[in-house]
Amino acid sequence: MCPKKVQNIPLPLAYDTPDLHTAAANALGVSVEELGAVRLLRRTLDARRRSPRFIASLEVFLPGEDPPPLWKGPNYAPSRNLSPASRPLIIGAGPAGLFAALRLLEHGIAPLIIDRGAPVDERGRHVADLRRGGVLNEESNYCYGEGGAGTFSDGKLYTRKKHVLVRTVLEWLVAFGAPEFETLIDARPHVGTNFLIPILKDLRQDLLAHAVDMRFHTRLIRLEYAGDPGQQHIVGAELSDGSHVECRHVILATGHSARPLYRQLLGDGVAMTTKPTAIGFRLEHPQALIDTSQFGSQAGQGHLGPASYQLACQSDGRGVYSFCMCPGGFVIPTPVRQGQLNVNGMSNSNRGGQFANSAIVVTVDAQDYARLAGPDVPEPLAGLAFQDKLERACFELGGGGYIAPAQRIPDFLRGRVGDVPEKTSFRPGVTAADLTTIIPEALHEPLRQALRNFSGKIRGFDSQEAVAIGLETTTSAPLQILRDAQHLQSTTVNGLYPCGEGAGFAGGIVSSAIDGIRVADAIAEVLA
Repeated sequence: MCPKKVQNIPLPLAYDTPDLHTAAANALGVSVEELGAVRLLRRTLDARRRSPRFIASLEVFLPGEDPPPLWKGPNYAPSRNLSPASRPLIIGAGPAGLFAALRLLEHGIAPLIIDRGAPVDERGRHVADLRRGGVLNEESNYCYGEGGAGTFSDGKLYTRKKHVLVRTVLEWLVAFGAPEFETLIDARPHVGTNFLIPILKDLRQDLLAHAVDMRFHTRLIRLEYAGDPGQQHIVGAELSDGSHVECRHVILATGHSARPLYRQLLGDGVAMTTKPTAIGFRLEHPQALIDTSQFGSQAGQGHLGPASYQLACQSDGRGVYSFCMCPGGFVIPTPVRQGQLNVNGMSNSNRGGQFANSAIVVTVDAQDYARLAGPDVPEPLAGLAFQDKLERACFELGGGGYIAPAQRIPDFLRGRVGDVPEKTSFRPGVTAADLTTIIPEALHEPLRQALRNFSGKIRGFDSQEAVAIGLETTTSAPLQILRDAQHLQSTTVNGLYPCGEGAGFAGGIVSSAIDGIRVADAIAEVLA
């Protein structure tokens, strides 16, 4: 009887159609004729000691045995006859909201989804206006609109979560057009912005075909409650399109940038608390520098593609780490309010740009928020005020027009302004500045120590070609909306389901989608 799985099989760098049968037979000590189908399950890049190689996990079948499908899409149940008030309202069409809708359809429940931003194709024109002309649309941008912030910031699908729903999320994405190999087999799956856009269009059409009501350019004006403070329950919602929705179940999946809504909800009695996060800057290098440092003489060979890195250390009592590394990518402006600026990173599926970028961020907590926010800000909102102040300072230091302040790393380490390269990936552009004038002083030395540490791991990391572009302020939400661990509802408002990254329960596309699925299951149980 042949084992079903074989692991740690080396593959050549320059393979196109690797001989999986021979590799499996050699590993099992049998002849090729004794095997049936052999399927590649997982491919991992091992780049340790600058000697990269691919390692494969294979699934082996007996002769005549038919391999089961590698993936499947959502399995929708017949639509249930629910009262209008029982129809869930989903606020936000990011991964948490969209995957909650898909899961609700599996329970036979068609929700209403609203999003203040635009459908993804129209939204693409709005983000282009910002990059090319410095024109910000506060309602539809890199953070607001169909697909959420992940749509235009890289499409990374790897997560540290070990939840069984990770596979479900990836399989559903393939069902809507994500490339099978890059999504299900690559150990660090990445779709890319260019693939995410058509995926979202197909997903939208599927939702609409199954009676989901989707309303773009539509904000929540206010939720309506009944009951005493601390024991309220939702009875309806007023929307910016002038409509009133009777509802008993609201999924709050707004993403991390809906700061006015947080303030409104706190005033309504929705319990929340501060949560640590991290801030810093985007660090950009020529991709060739990172390739050579990571892959040595084998850079550019076979199917290696552009190199990435993942760095972390403890520095002056704080964690400092790389975040959302984008090989062959671009640094992008991600503000949602006039007069404020923060940045993020993205890449397309081929990661073919000439620059690599990653956030280099240092942990911050409630004490840091309070020092910058001031004493008049309610404790749960101090992190939002902290972000607001940093982003206003960043915009001003750049001189307006969403020009980003930037500083070469040697200059950052020595405390001087210096100059900036003629060419970077950031649009509308960069200007030389001293980033330490806007980064809180307590974070200067941790960042400098960490940069020196990282330069010992990646040759050229602190070279003249390394440019910090400021600021990265939204690695995660700086607060968490409290919810019951079992029923996933707000601890103070029955029927409100805080969900995803914006509520403080996720940190990326896959983990947000998982949280959306879990919340949908919780609502379905109530409606059973």
